[in-house]
Amino acid sequence: IYEDLVYLGNDLDGLQIIDISNPLLPTITGSFLPDPAVGFEYTQVIDTLAYAATKQGLYILDVSDPSNPVALGFSASEFGCFRVHVVDSVAYLPESAAGIRMINVTDPTTPVEIGLFPTPDAALWIEIVDTIAYVAERFSGIQMLDISDLTAPDSVGMFPVEYADAINIQGDSLYLASSSWGFKLLDISDRLNPVLLNENPGGGYARDIYTTSTHSYAALRGLG
Repeated sequence: IYEDLVYLGNDLDGLQIIDISNPLLPTITGSFLPDPAVGFEYTQVIDTLAYAATKQGLYILDVSDPSNPVALGFSASEFGCFRVHVVDSVAYLPESAAGIRMINVTDPTTPVEIGLFPTPDAALWIEIVDTIAYVAERFSGIQMLDISDLTAPDSVGMFPVEYADAINIQGDSLYLASSSWGFKLLDISDRLNPVLLNENPGGGYARDIYTTSTHSYAALRGLG
């Protein structure tokens, strides 16, 4: 969600832009479908640019006119991208077995790979705080990377948990959705030493997690 627009991606319809200025009457404003086989996993919008993680790679779109999104640049991925997190003109892409790929998007028409960190397990999700990247790895847990040098990211810690599907960070709190262990709340005030504060058993493969000041919401495949 960016301002009054929802950027919704799926396997069949590509990326749809939905106007929710009237929440009782959402309206499809525009769409982008480069190929029926492209599955859109996640989209981050910054100003007039949309960064879309897809099963083919990273698309960068001009969405200054939401009714007519235009592709500016593309960076292909062998394994597909599950998530994109853009900070300071760098796009961080969890690419499953490939690990974390870092793309310079200063020129959106010509994204350039500047770094790669191979993860021992499938990288599904990434959140960044200061110079620490928190990576959800499917069967290992949350790996912490020092990304102060983008050409040589370094592993600086691991919080082990099976089935780390999705994470969300608010301040010093990290919220983890796990299809095996439900929800976990971690204190990351010490950035390299997460501490488990609370957990709530549950199940279902989490496709996304969103946290407010009082609630956490998770989209679970097959469950809602």
